[in-house]
Amino acid sequence: MARITPENKSETRAAIIKESMKLFNDFGYAKTNTKTIAQRCNIAEGTVFNYFATKDDILMAVFEDLSSRSDFTETPSSIHPSDKIIDIFMIPLRNLNRIPKQFVMDIMISAMKLSKKNNTLLHKLLALDMSYIKKAEEYMKVSLAFEQSEMTPQLLAEVFYSTVATEYLLYIFNETIPFVEFENTVRNKLRILMKPYHKDFCSSVQQG
Repeated sequence: MARITPENKSETRAAIIKESMKLFNDFGYAKTNTKTIAQRCNIAEGTVFNYFATKDDILMAVFEDLSSRSDFTETPSSIHPSDKIIDIFMIPLRNLNRIPKQFVMDIMISAMKLSKKNNTLLHKLLALDMSYIKKAEEYMKVSLAFEQSEMTPQLLAEVFYSTVATEYLLYIFNETIPFVEFENTVRNKLRILMKPYHKDFCSSVQQG
């Protein structure tokens, strides 16, 4: 691997994240140390700590990098508006599905540990999740009908998020559940939740 020049900080940081992701994927988070990461980047171990205070911080940076790739606006449009809303939550999880479950579990466990001592990292994770909720809310405002209900787009988007998060935890911590089964379960549940607010469904109820 070509030597990374210390002058190029953004390049060095990106290389640390990239090589760490490979090592975490190949050997697991617990079995990867900062010395090995430094060797893969052709830099001194001390240089790693110029960018990240701990290995946990590197893991969080890896997670943020994976999440930043999860841009549903770059994916093909779904046929039905309800599927577009569901895709807001599902496409980022498909991106995470490209890496082993154990890696995702490591990320989640590390995030929980770090949240106790660094609220900034927790706030970043929450902000990322809130961006999905907000986008779903905006889609719901134009695609669904709430006039005759106490439900609101914001509340339904939050219910969606809670449903997806619960099912994802069950999927991640159960090796026997394949991703396709998880996705089908989530889609079915979210479609049921949305059904009373479909504009065509609401119109038929009012006419009846």
